[in-house]
Amino acid sequence: MKTLVCCLLICGFAVLPVIQSSVDVQVQAQVQDRGGVVMVYEIANSDSLGESDLDNGMKVLNRRLANAGIHNVQITLLQPDEPRLGDVMSAETHGLKIEIAYRHGVRDMFSGRAATVGSLRDAMSEEVSNVQSLLHDQGTFELMIAADVEHSAELIDAAFTDPPSREVELVDDGEAKTAGRWVPLSCDAEGKFRSPPRSAILRLAETGERLDTGDSGALFEAIAREHADDEIQILLEVTPEEAQVRLDHMLRMEAIIFSRGEPAIQFKLNGQGGRRLHKLTLANIQRHLCVVIDDELLISPRINEPIRADGIIQSNFTQQEVDGLVAALNFPSPLNLGEGPVAIKYVLAQQGDDKK
Repeated sequence: MKTLVCCLLICGFAVLPVIQSSVDVQVQAQVQDRGGVVMVYEIANSDSLGESDLDNGMKVLNRRLANAGIHNVQITLLQPDEPRLGDVMSAETHGLKIEIAYRHGVRDMFSGRAATVGSLRDAMSEEVSNVQSLLHDQGTFELMIAADVEHSAELIDAAFTDPPSREVELVDDGEAKTAGRWVPLSCDAEGKFRSPPRSAILRLAETGERLDTGDSGALFEAIAREHADDEIQILLEVTPEEAQVRLDHMLRMEAIIFSRGEPAIQFKLNGQGGRRLHKLTLANIQRHLCVVIDDELLISPRINEPIRADGIIQSNFTQQEVDGLVAALNFPSPLNLGEGPVAIKYVLAQQGDDKK
């Protein structure tokens, strides 16, 4: 299987003579002058990517970072036969790589003292975290309706299969069609599951076991604690084509400060998107509208009245989460970087290195 690898190189204050790569001469000179950290990513969807996808993904990630005010970044696509990055990448890793050089000196942070791996890590922690957040999400976007016992009895009956399946089919006019999908619950910045609707149909992804919350928020919290290390999925209805709202229907997507000073995402739709959202919400009053980003349920507010042109996505987000999501939704990428870097390495000239 082809594996795509993303290598993120962030400059700090040191020299990196051990790194051999084909980064351009200007960036290489700055890296050797300043040193820094290398982060390596494996791209989960590499089997489905062509050359144009890789090129587009590189450009999209550059635009994300530039749009966030990070202009000293270079992304380079490397072929499988090009030099590896020392012991940062496993020799068994195959496929393409992406290298990103982040040129940000931190000389002043050390006040003339010799840098150590620990001081370099501390000085660069904010930059590393910020870049990781901006690169994490692909930026896929869907609006779906949560299945519930009152409206989705047939779908629920068909949804619990052995072995478990993500897609749920129903027969319509003699033809099997996908009518539902199991979608993972997302987690907040503390790693806790975001709460689904109390009427939600839930299961464990690995076993397919149904999780009965009994329409109780307290019971869901207990279940979430018990299965904190598992993937919990919610059953959603597939939205008809004529009511699907896509990213190309967005006129604007931006970070805002909502009530009580909480960060949130505000969006505004074009005419076609507004008509589609109105159609979807009008047909599902008092049900739950699910915002699914990168195939995870983000929020699921109750629909009290038809929604037409704009809305706000708010769910106890941190500012960094909001900035990352807005960057991804404004600049969706074909590259799936997984949960994060598979390796992080800090390197100092003549002082050894540290690998995490």
